Amino acid sequence: MAAAGYAASEVPEYQGNPLIEALPPIRRDDLEVMQAMSMAPIFSAAERELDAAIRRELVSRLNDLFIPLPPHFQLLERLSTSLRRSYTWRNPMRPQTQAYLHQKVISLSPETLAARAAAGSVHFIKGISGIGKLTGTEACLRALGSCVIEHRLYQEKTLAETQIVWLKVSCPEDRKLKSLCVSILAAAEGALGGEARYTIELLDDPRMTTGNAVTAVMKCLANHHVGILVIDEVQNLFSSKGQVAVELLNFLLRLRDESGICFVVCGTYASLQLLQNTFRIGRRIAAGGVIEFMRPLSGDDPEWVSFCEILWMYQWVREPAEFSREIVLQLFDLTQGIRGLAIPLMMRAQEDAIADGSESVTVTSLLATWRRHFTQLDRPMSALRSNNAVALAEWDDLCDTNVLKVDATFPQFQQSMTNSGNPVSGQTNAAADKEDKSKKNSRGKKGDVANSELGRLLQEGGLAALSAEGMVGVSGLGMGT
Repeated sequence: MAAAGYAASEVPEYQGNPLIEALPPIRRDDLEVMQAMSMAPIFSAAERELDAAIRRELVSRLNDLFIPLPPHFQLLERLSTSLRRSYTWRNPMRPQTQAYLHQKVISLSPETLAARAAAGSVHFIKGISGIGKLTGTEACLRALGSCVIEHRLYQEKTLAETQIVWLKVSCPEDRKLKSLCVSILAAAEGALGGEARYTIELLDDPRMTTGNAVTAVMKCLANHHVGILVIDEVQNLFSSKGQVAVELLNFLLRLRDESGICFVVCGTYASLQLLQNTFRIGRRIAAGGVIEFMRPLSGDDPEWVSFCEILWMYQWVREPAEFSREIVLQLFDLTQGIRGLAIPLMMRAQEDAIADGSESVTVTSLLATWRRHFTQLDRPMSALRSNNAVALAEWDDLCDTNVLKVDATFPQFQQSMTNSGNPVSGQTNAAADKEDKSKKNSRGKKGDVANSELGRLLQEGGLAALSAEGMVGVSGLGMGT
C-alpha cells in the first residue's frame, strides 16, 4: 500500500480527480516503463563456479524472466487509458459520488448513469497457450504503479479513501459464479492486507446466496475504487452449459455496465468464439478491442532474436556456448516461438548439461533435452510447424489466425483442407481420411473441422464473415489494430 502523491493532469476531464491524479502520468519515458515491466533474474557469472547441485537449483531463477516487447507497450497504453476513463464518473470529491458510495441515494442521476456507461470497457486478450497473455498483462499492471493507494489529504481537504488500482483473479475450478465472486473478494482482501472481511460472511453463512455474493462484489468494487479487474483463463468459465453459463455471462455484463470499471479477460481462441456467440458481450468486446498476442512466424523475427539473445545470457553451465543464429533457429524450431516453452527448455537443457558433466548447451543438446522431457508436445508442435489446417483444427488453443491467414491463395487453402494428409504421422490421404472418419464420433464438435472457425471458411461468405470478425485475412492483425 502506497501513500497517494498527486500530479495535475493535462486532460480537462481528469483534473481535480484524486483517483486519476494519483496514477502514473500519461507521458512517461520509455526506459522508465521498461524498467517497471521487466523482471530480470538474479545472475552472476561467478555463480558458474559453484557446486553442481547449487547451480541446478539456481537455474530455476529463469522462471522470473520477463522481457517486454512492443506489443506489451501497446497493451499498457490501452489499459492506462481505460483505467483513467473508468475513474471519470466516480470522483470522490463530488457529493454525488459520496452519496453513491455510502448508498444515501437509491438511484443515480441520468447524467451519472450515462457517464458510467461510457467509462466502462471490456478488453479481451487472446493467444495460444504459453504465448504470454497473463505474464504480459501482469507486466502492464506492474507498470500502472502500486496496486493499492491510500488517500488521506487532497488539496488541503480530508480524503479517507483506499483505492485498489487493479485486481487479478483466476477462474475457479468448479466454474460457479459464487466461487468467482469469492475469488474476487479474496483478491481484494489480500490487496488490502486482510483489512476487509468480505469472504468470511460468504463462506461461513450457508444462507448466503449467489445474489448476495454478486452484491458484495459490486459493493467492494465501488467502495475501494477498483479500476481494472483481470480474469484469466476465461474459457474455463464457459466449459459449463445451460443456466450456469447464462449466469456467468450476465455477471460479466453487469460488471461492465454497473461498475463502470475496466474489465479484462484473458483466454484462448476458443473462449473468444464462446464469448462472441452472445451478441451483448460480443458487442462490448468489439468496442473495447480484442488484443492478440502473436507468436513469431520465423526464427529470424527480430523480436524473437532479441528474446533468445537475452535468454542465452542466463546460463549457469561452466562452458556456455556463444550465441548464434543456429541457436535461435533451433529454439524456434523446437518451441515454434512460444516463450512459455523456450524458457523451460533452456532450464531443462542446463540441468541436463550440469548433470551429465558436459557443462554446455548447444544446438544438439537442446534437441536431446526436448526428446528427453518434451516429447508429449510433439504433435501440437508438429501441427504449428506444418501450418496445416486439418492438424491445427484438432487443438482448440492452437488456432493461430496469423498462420491461417487467407488471401488470394484461398483456393490452395481449400485444396489443402480436402486433400492434405496427416502432417504429424505422414499418412497418405486415403489413410488420413479413414482415420478421420474413425475419430469423428469420439472427437465430436471440438475437433470437427466443419464446426470450427476453419470449416466456416469453406462455407459461402465464410471468408468475409471471419475477416469482419478479425479472425483471418486482416492485414496487420495484432496488437496495433
